[in-house]
Amino acid sequence: MAERILFDLNVMLDVLLERAPHVVDSAPLVHRVAKGEFEGVLSGASIDTMAYLMSDVHTPMRINGIIRFVRLKFEIAPVTQAIIDEALAADWNDLEDAIVYYSGLAAGCTTLITRNVKDFKKGKDTKMMVCTPREFKLS
Repeated sequence: MAERILFDLNVMLDVLLERAPHVVDSAPLVHRVAKGEFEGVLSGASIDTMAYLMSDVHTPMRINGIIRFVRLKFEIAPVTQAIIDEALAADWNDLEDAIVYYSGLAAGCTTLITRNVKDFKKGKDTKMMVCTPREFKLS
């Protein structure tokens, strides 16, 4: 079974919006998912936000095409009532981060790739390795 890697929204947006300089480290990881080197996972909590943040740059038709492509290459980890309850009970400073983390954990992810490492490491639960795209690339 391939390693399951949770991608935070900021890493996906670096690629989809070609945000320099971050796209340099993030794009090769998304490409590796597309090639099947490991399984990419996104939290269901990220999809609508992803679409909204792309709306300043892309048309609705283009956004839907991008989301369809992402959906074909990445598994979408569900956000259930139980995951929201777990995230609330974890008492993190950022509920969105906690929901992303716990949805990935429930989906069997072993690593979370984010540019927001410090907020994820503030959580008390450390069952997933948390690293930046550059750190993951080098490992």
